[in-house]
Amino acid sequence: LVLGTPDANGGMATYSWSPTTVLNDPTLDQPTFTPPSGFSGSINFTVEAAQGVCVQEDNVIITVLPEVIAEAGTPMTNCGGDIILMADSIAYGTGMWTHQSGPNTPVITSPNDTTTTVTGLDVGLHTFRWTVTGADICNSGTFDDVTIQIAEVPMLVITDPIEICPADLTLSSITAGSTGSGTLTYWKDLAATMSVPGPNNWSKEGTVYVKMTSLEA
Repeated sequence: LVLGTPDANGGMATYSWSPTTVLNDPTLDQPTFTPPSGFSGSINFTVEAAQGVCVQEDNVIITVLPEVIAEAGTPMTNCGGDIILMADSIAYGTGMWTHQSGPNTPVITSPNDTTTTVTGLDVGLHTFRWTVTGADICNSGTFDDVTIQIAEVPMLVITDPIEICPADLTLSSITAGSTGSGTLTYWKDLAATMSVPGPNNWSKEGTVYVKMTSLEA
């Protein structure tokens, strides 16, 4: 930022600006002011112009507004259901969430809060934008986008295999009618802590639990 006005006396006057540390040359009629990194606030500059015995003084107050960095958070994949958007907190300005693109228009519960739930999202890729505005910041309108992938919730249908020993539990007929895509794993217990060895050649009587893990989640 250039301070002052051009010397109207053809360069005959001498100048003295203060404070001097943030100016490129405090003896110029129009010095350049460079704010320190991260500085925000007001500085009162005074200037003294002298030509011979004539001396004049003046001052100017420069206000530096803070800069805000908009951070919308980390991209995520969610297996259906509602989501929570989490932007970084801001010290100045007002933030707002908006839905930029996606297969439908979901409901943003609290669009002016850094953290808010979003409901009614269809399966697909959604883009949300966090925008910060305000007269008290120097970069009003700054924004950041975050993408949210909503994956289809798989539905697993199990048909008991025919009574044969050994049985191939990996046959497609056993999971016919299931929807969604995923990886099938086989377990001895409902909590899926004890895996079934060799599910394609299973010869023990009892219940086997099949788990589908979505490839999109």
